[in-house]
Amino acid sequence: ISLCIANEMGWINNAEALIIETLESVVGLRDGFNPERNCAGWFRHFIWQETGERAWDSEFSSIDSGILAAGALFAKKYFSDNETIAGLADALYLSIDWKSMIANPETGGIYLISDGANKPYRVKIRAPGFAHLSAINEMVKGHMLADMVAVIGTQDIVFGEIDR
Repeated sequence: ISLCIANEMGWINNAEALIIETLESVVGLRDGFNPERNCAGWFRHFIWQETGERAWDSEFSSIDSGILAAGALFAKKYFSDNETIAGLADALYLSIDWKSMIANPETGGIYLISDGANKPYRVKIRAPGFAHLSAINEMVKGHMLADMVAVIGTQDIVFGEIDR
């Protein structure tokens, strides 16, 4: 995204070439640059920019993989006449298992309605924690108030995802 902004502002004149080089690197088309990815296609949180190798014992990161793919898709939209960028951005996007990023695909849900525009008409996201929290009433019947801490702890509820 920053290269697109720099191009728009006139700060650089080789943004397309830099984006192509970056995308070729992350999809594994550049000799000597091989970013390690897990079976779901996630990238490491930190990698060495010269080689793509893991840096500082960093973990595989769904967030950083999502941000990278979002940047690639942004560049595809910004340079919409560049088929190379479009192909590489699509290759990167399709190489990631997005369903694996949902904490529990059975109880988490994403609902989208499109009217054909480039933005969804309606979006509803139901996180798994919402279903878990709604079941607590059944789990604590007959227990004491002090037991609530243990019950909530076993459900791994993230209150930020249910308090919207």
